[in-house]
Amino acid sequence: MSFIKYEYININKFSRPGIKNYGIKGLIMHYTANNGGTARNHKTYFNNLNGIYASAHLFVDDNEAICIIPLNEVAYHANDTVKYNSDGTIYKPLYSKIGNANYGAIGLEMCLDKNGNITEKTFQNSVKAVKELVAKYPAITRNTIWRHYDVTGKNCPAPWVSKPSELARFKEAVFGKNSSSNNNASTSKPAASTSFKVGDKVKITDALYKDSTGAGRSTASRGKTGTIKRVVSGNKPYLIDSLGWAHKNDIQLATSSTTTATKKVGDTVTVQSHATQYQTGQNIPSWVKGKKYKIKQIKSVNQSKSKKAYLLEGINSWFLEQDVK
Repeated sequence: MSFIKYEYININKFSRPGIKNYGIKGLIMHYTANNGGTARNHKTYFNNLNGIYASAHLFVDDNEAICIIPLNEVAYHANDTVKYNSDGTIYKPLYSKIGNANYGAIGLEMCLDKNGNITEKTFQNSVKAVKELVAKYPAITRNTIWRHYDVTGKNCPAPWVSKPSELARFKEAVFGKNSSSNNNASTSKPAASTSFKVGDKVKITDALYKDSTGAGRSTASRGKTGTIKRVVSGNKPYLIDSLGWAHKNDIQLATSSTTTATKKVGDTVTVQSHATQYQTGQNIPSWVKGKKYKIKQIKSVNQSKSKKAYLLEGINSWFLEQDVK
């Protein structure tokens, strides 16, 4: 059962224009700046908005998480102009990654208590909601969750701007501890080391889970066959289509992917000298090429000659399989 409640507001030009977005590339975290307002209060407000353009996809408080705009639609949450670069252009440091954030990212608003605080309960409910989103949208990773502040420079969510460690704490709660920041990294084990890989067709022999940490166990898909879409760190590292996450002992190989050489999380690869662009479109610097990096995550793509992309440690950028060896 989903923790997020999907209760859409009416289509209107000010808060829900009904325009399809161009695909989810990340998640933007906000706060409502409205002391004491609940998620449901904000749903009512945006359903009757008039005269200003503003909204977000989700609102989370101490009791619930409500999605008021379909996640494949535009919400007006993070394309404002707050400051300018020295050359007079608008400050938009993430534009090359996500473009107009209203069209390329989900917006999540955390509600405040009457004293203007993001309570721990709201924090944890936001973690629950984001774990569900991560299971549905492979593009939402540790490196693609940002504050509104990171997108346009707006002081939002203000408690996380004044205390940036809260964003790091949030990501750790969603994805688990980041092994790359472990002071004893030399003794850490690869995130996942089995023969399963992205593209493999597997039979589900036991339970699947809502997220890779093992929350939300369900046997509803037992006996079904699906394709591994993503491999991440975690206790349940394999995303099977949109069905859920699996432990290696709960799936059996049905048909193996035949794409190039088999690579898995924890393997070391070399960025090839002919590589020109990251999977996300930015140019690859010359100093990256020819060097070796460990695979941190794997995802399915259908881009150029590649069916997979690899997130590499130390670079924290996605590379097409054709550009590594």
